[in-house]
Amino acid sequence: VPHFDKSVYSIKNILPLDEEITTLYLDRTLDTAKAMAGGLLVVAIIQGLVAGTILYILGTPYIFLITLLVSIFAFIPLLGTGMVTFPIALIYILTGQVWKGIVLAIFQLLVIGEIDGVLRANLIPKDVRMPLFISFIAIFGGLSLWGIWGLIYGPVIFILMLTTVEVLKKYYIPSLKEK
Repeated sequence: VPHFDKSVYSIKNILPLDEEITTLYLDRTLDTAKAMAGGLLVVAIIQGLVAGTILYILGTPYIFLITLLVSIFAFIPLLGTGMVTFPIALIYILTGQVWKGIVLAIFQLLVIGEIDGVLRANLIPKDVRMPLFISFIAIFGGLSLWGIWGLIYGPVIFILMLTTVEVLKKYYIPSLKEK
């Protein structure tokens, strides 16, 4: 990002908070944004490759195009990859290749779909992790407000809210710190 350090320096000078608190906010925000963007990309690529592998084994035509579509749709949480693989499974079933359709549907449910949850949990650093329920609210709330960019914006805004609660408890409401 051009002039990134200059922008961070400007933000630090504008905020009317102690340097320690400002640094905490900036670190959490940047860590969350980097983790979400990087994690989403890695998960999408891996899900696309795994789906491409099973589709290749099943003899699906246009394998590279479909693998690319799966990788793109993988950015949508939960059913993203299924939006590509389930219709293909249905086509297999409707054209009389029932075992291929069932294998693909089961593989989507048990393997491809689970990659997202397993990898995302391991790719996001511990200091920016949120409880699962809050993560879903952050991601889906972000998606509904900002579209695909909400996958990053939603969690960043939630981590800012959680950091604000932490800062209030630690620096501004000492009675809560003792409890």
